[in-house]
Amino acid sequence: METNTFKIVNMIIRPFKSEDNSSLLDLEKLCPHGNESYAINADRSPDVTARYKIYNNWNLLVAEEDGKIVGSVGWTVKGQDRKYVYLAEINVHPDFQRGGIASKLLREVEENAEDADHIYCYVVEPNTAARSLFKNLGYSKIRDVKAFILSAYRKMDLDERFKIKKVDENEIPDVVNLLNSYHSNHEHFTHHSPESFKHHLNSILAYGMENFWVAKDENDILACAGLWDCSKVVESYLSKEPFMLKLMGTVYRFLGKFRKTPYLARKGERLKLVFTADHAFKNYDAMASLTAHFNNLLVDWGRNYMMTHVDPDDDLLNIIKGWPHVDTLNMFSKGNKPDSDAFYVDVRDLIP
Repeated sequence: METNTFKIVNMIIRPFKSEDNSSLLDLEKLCPHGNESYAINADRSPDVTARYKIYNNWNLLVAEEDGKIVGSVGWTVKGQDRKYVYLAEINVHPDFQRGGIASKLLREVEENAEDADHIYCYVVEPNTAARSLFKNLGYSKIRDVKAFILSAYRKMDLDERFKIKKVDENEIPDVVNLLNSYHSNHEHFTHHSPESFKHHLNSILAYGMENFWVAKDENDILACAGLWDCSKVVESYLSKEPFMLKLMGTVYRFLGKFRKTPYLARKGERLKLVFTADHAFKNYDAMASLTAHFNNLLVDWGRNYMMTHVDPDDDLLNIIKGWPHVDTLNMFSKGNKPDSDAFYVDVRDLIP
C-alpha cells in the first residue's frame, strides 16, 4: 500500500475558530478510529466541538497548510490537587499524513500542558499507526481498558429482592459515599461531594439526575449507575465493517425472521449507543439486576447497544464478562507514573 509523504512548508498551528467548524467536520469524516478492516466514525454535526463541551475546560488547535486545514488536536485538563491532561483526539488529513503533522500537534499539546502531571489517551487496539506514533514520542502503554458491548434485543429477568428506581435528591449523599468508597483507590477519580456530583450529572448533555438509578434493599443503596445517551452529543457508526461482523449480521437477520436475535449494525448505520456511567456497588446481585434493568430500558427505548468501559481491576468485570462483544482500548501515558494500578474510566473520554 502506498503512503503519502510531503514536505511541510507553510504550516501554522493556531487555536480553533468558529469558522473552522465545517472544515473540521469534513476532516473528522476522513479520520475514523480503527484500521483498514474495522473502524468507527462519529458525526458531530452541526457542532464539531460538541464532545468538548461536556468538559469543564477544553482546548482545540488546528494545523493549516497554505490556508487549508490539514489537522487538529483537542484536549482537556482535569484533576484538582494534581492536574493531568486527557488527549481527546488527533486528526490528520489522509493526503497529508506521514509528514510530521501529528507529531507537531502533540508537541503543541505538551507545551501547553507543561504544568500537568501527565498526559493520557486511548487508542482503539487495531490502530497500529496511532500506537506507533505515541510510542515514538515517548508515550508508554500503561493499561488496556475493555469496552463491553451488549446488544439489547430481549428483556432480562430482574432479581425481585431489589428495588430499582431513579435516584431521589435525598439519596444523593448515600450515592456519593458509595461512589467515593468504591473508587477510592482508582487513579483519575475525584472524590465527590453531593453538590459536585449533582453538578457532574447535570453538566453533561443528556445525562442528569433523571438518568441515574439505584438498586436498594429495604434499608440501603447497594448499587448505583447512570445511563448516558451519548448520541445527543455524537452519533457513532461503522465506517469500515469487518467481514466476520458482516457475515454474522446476515445470519442474525435471517434468524430474526423466526426468533429474536442480537442486532448488528451495518456499515453506515447509526449505532444507537447508550453508555453506562458512574457505577458503584457493594452487592454483586444488586448490580447485576441494575444492569439487567438498563438492558430492559434500552429495549423499550429502541436503542441497539449498551456499552460499559471497565478497567481490568474493576469488580464490575465479574458481572458483565459474559457479554458477547469486547473491544480493547490501549491507554497511553506520558509523564509521571500513576500512583495506582487501577483506573477510574471517565465515560466522557470514550466517545469516538
